Amino acid sequence: MPEHNHIKIGSSEPLLAKWKPVMTEVGACYTINSIAVMDVSVTKSDWNDTHEPMSCKYSTQSCYWILECNNFIDYYIHSPYDVANIMLPPSSTYPSLNRFSELTTMETQAGPGVRELSPRTRHCLYTSEPTRQSRKVYSTNICRQDCRGRLALKLCGCQPFYYFYDDGPPCTPAGMWCLAKHSHRLATFDSVKCICNQQCLDSVFREVSKEEQIWSDFFSPTRIEQRITFHNI
Repeated sequence: MPEHNHIKIGSSEPLLAKWKPVMTEVGACYTINSIAVMDVSVTKSDWNDTHEPMSCKYSTQSCYWILECNNFIDYYIHSPYDVANIMLPPSSTYPSLNRFSELTTMETQAGPGVRELSPRTRHCLYTSEPTRQSRKVYSTNICRQDCRGRLALKLCGCQPFYYFYDDGPPCTPAGMWCLAKHSHRLATFDSVKCICNQQCLDSVFREVSKEEQIWSDFFSPTRIEQRITFHNI
């Protein structure tokens, strides 16, 4: 969790990039362009600030972001309608690495009149339709996190301390040690089906190519430059 003001951002279009500190299952992080962070935000979030994700128009010049930082970073690229899926391995960058990543995205949208249907009929949920009273938004990965939270209570009688926004007693060091012994069961939901509805609006990103270059101190100051190009947005 480096200080976000140390990260320089450039993009193909003038976008207002607003970082938000969030608590995830891998620790404290910053996220950008996600409207599903109200339940995991470290600071108070306003729904009006996260109502629509930023986008850019696809053209022959592509849609891209450039991120520059002088720290080691693990990062996840995920749907703006969801939070990061920590079950997938992150990408890592380090000082002096210049990486160019090309991504494709497949976006799922709901047609006119779908929102008026009941969730049981349309078989999907919008971000503004949380399934628990204590939640402010719905996202598939937070739903899966809830399943792990219930399993943690069953196995060790406490919630991981980083689930500070959930009900249940927080784990002491002994409780975290108990959870560590059951990490595989928590990752697989202990072979119990975790039912989470798909989202009516969603995006799936896939990396199609990656080029890397190491900058020596002779040619460049120590830094990370991450250029991400999007297609089919």
